[in-house]
Amino acid sequence: MIKLAKKKTKETPKQKNKKKYSTYILVAAVVVAIIYLVVNYEKIFIQQSKVVATVNGEVITLKDLDLQYNSLPEQYKNSFNKQLILDQMVNTRILYQEALAQGIETSDEEVAEIIALVLKQAGVTREEFEAQLRKKGFSKGYLDNFYKEQLIISKLLNKTIFSEIKVSESEIENYYAQNDLLEQGISFEDAKPQIENLILTEKQTKSLDTYLAQLREKADIKISLEMEQELEGKTFKETKDDVCKEGDKPVIRLFSTTNCPKCMWVKGIFDSVAKEYLAEGKIEAYHWELDTGDNALTEKIEDGIPKAELVVFQKYNPESTVPTFIFGCKYVRIGIGYEDDINSEESEFRAIIEELTAS
Repeated sequence: MIKLAKKKTKETPKQKNKKKYSTYILVAAVVVAIIYLVVNYEKIFIQQSKVVATVNGEVITLKDLDLQYNSLPEQYKNSFNKQLILDQMVNTRILYQEALAQGIETSDEEVAEIIALVLKQAGVTREEFEAQLRKKGFSKGYLDNFYKEQLIISKLLNKTIFSEIKVSESEIENYYAQNDLLEQGISFEDAKPQIENLILTEKQTKSLDTYLAQLREKADIKISLEMEQELEGKTFKETKDDVCKEGDKPVIRLFSTTNCPKCMWVKGIFDSVAKEYLAEGKIEAYHWELDTGDNALTEKIEDGIPKAELVVFQKYNPESTVPTFIFGCKYVRIGIGYEDDINSEESEFRAIIEELTAS
């Protein structure tokens, strides 16, 4: 396998997220099936049946949203908040509705074929797979219905936008030259298939974004007021613990590392906000870098994190992933909340600090 050089133009976190987002819709067959095996679903019926959105009259319930979000492994939850998941679900509904409107269908044989591939890659039998799904509350026909929908959407995209997308020889040659692959000892012929696939994927992603924007503009999409308030509110989770203080001041904490891209992206605004409130004497704050042991909020270079601080970190994030935000021990968030939206990050930091200092 040839490792191609990265493009010189650096992708923003949002661009990276959009690629993950589009891939999830198009080729989610294998990944999503495995993800759904780890669904942790414990909601009362009344809460489950709450409508959070409608797409051309078709409802998406809180159960649907929680099921999708809770089924994600922890590492993906750092990149997908509920707002992104709901947006993805709306897009999927729109695409499926459009496919049906165009008379696109798929056969039972095609559905069975893709399911067989998923089961083979997962290393389980259909009986084992369905037994696990039933334990999580899925109906007996869920497996077939899910892949039927995915196949129909794929056919729609191939028919409407992907069939016209081509990659020219000159585009491949330009990529090869711009990324200095020859200097790295990689021949053009060896690199060509992977370069073509990279360019094709990028074009497909852009086309899908445009197509979805057009469909959404024509669609009747309604988000419930309660859901809007939740999505526009805090990405932090409330712990129900008492506010932890030093003296009479609440303590806010960020745990990060110096080689974590998301930490690097968000630390500047956290440090700025924390130092502002520190200077006003309203809070105590720490930004612990786990790999250096330094508190980035002080001029002094510390060489170790106090044990008591590590105990707090482990209590609220036993998996020890970064970035981890612990605001007053009352609000906790693992990962960033707003991809490529530093203003929203700052607004939420300030809102929570104001709440903590007002109590």
